[in-house]
Amino acid sequence: MTGVKEELLLPATSPAITEAVRGVEPSTDGLVNVWIRYDSPAADFVRAHEAAVFPEVPDLLNDQVEQQCMFSAIVDVAEERVLHASRMSGPLIRKGNGGVPAGSGFVIIDELIADSASYTVNDFFRRYDRSTRELSFSIETNFRIGERRLLPSGVRVAHLGYLALFRLVERVRPRGATTLIFGGFNDVTVRSLNALDIAVQPLSGLPEQRGPHDVYRPSVIPSTDETGVIFEALESIALPEAWVGDEAWAREVLKLGPSRIGAQRRGRSASGTPARLG
Repeated sequence: MTGVKEELLLPATSPAITEAVRGVEPSTDGLVNVWIRYDSPAADFVRAHEAAVFPEVPDLLNDQVEQQCMFSAIVDVAEERVLHASRMSGPLIRKGNGGVPAGSGFVIIDELIADSASYTVNDFFRRYDRSTRELSFSIETNFRIGERRLLPSGVRVAHLGYLALFRLVERVRPRGATTLIFGGFNDVTVRSLNALDIAVQPLSGLPEQRGPHDVYRPSVIPSTDETGVIFEALESIALPEAWVGDEAWAREVLKLGPSRIGAQRRGRSASGTPARLG
């Protein structure tokens, strides 16, 4: 699900996020994307804002669900303020978090299967083979924090959040292979992705999610060599990256190589093209 809502009386950032971006050279708009392990104090900061936007989400969470997830946060470095955040899940994240296999491997797919009268996890497995599923992700929530920000570059902050995930997918995806990004997208999100020349395909057989103000349709974005060309063309606006979590997690889940992890530890710039590291 995606959403926008201004949360009141919540902090604009967390000490762990502030520390993560210290020494990282931001984008021309002054932004850095921070990846956050699920059990970091920074994750609790994101959860609080997530619950303000999606009050139904906390009732869906338990330890097993959380171990399948990680978060990202787009940070204005100068203001030490988080502008946008996302929750995502997938088998690679679950493995890096030390969780055990459960359900489909994707939180949103499991929720939709639970709401379906006939679609089962075996139907999902028959549709997507294991090798593809193991390297795929799902977007669980994607939301603005605070007031809408107009960037000097003209790029939309929401686009930058999606690009952070697409960049990670390209680090994970072997050449010639297909990986997938699942989600429940409303019409605004689909138009936003189409504006980046990224096609969103319907995921048939699963029910829609209806929120108070919108409809979120089960969808999938295939990542292939062809879409990789699109992502590469968008690399110039992709954000520098930082992370909150241990080094083993950064290697396993974020696919960051030793040189990148060393630069982060020493507080040097984390800009560059991480798809070519590791």
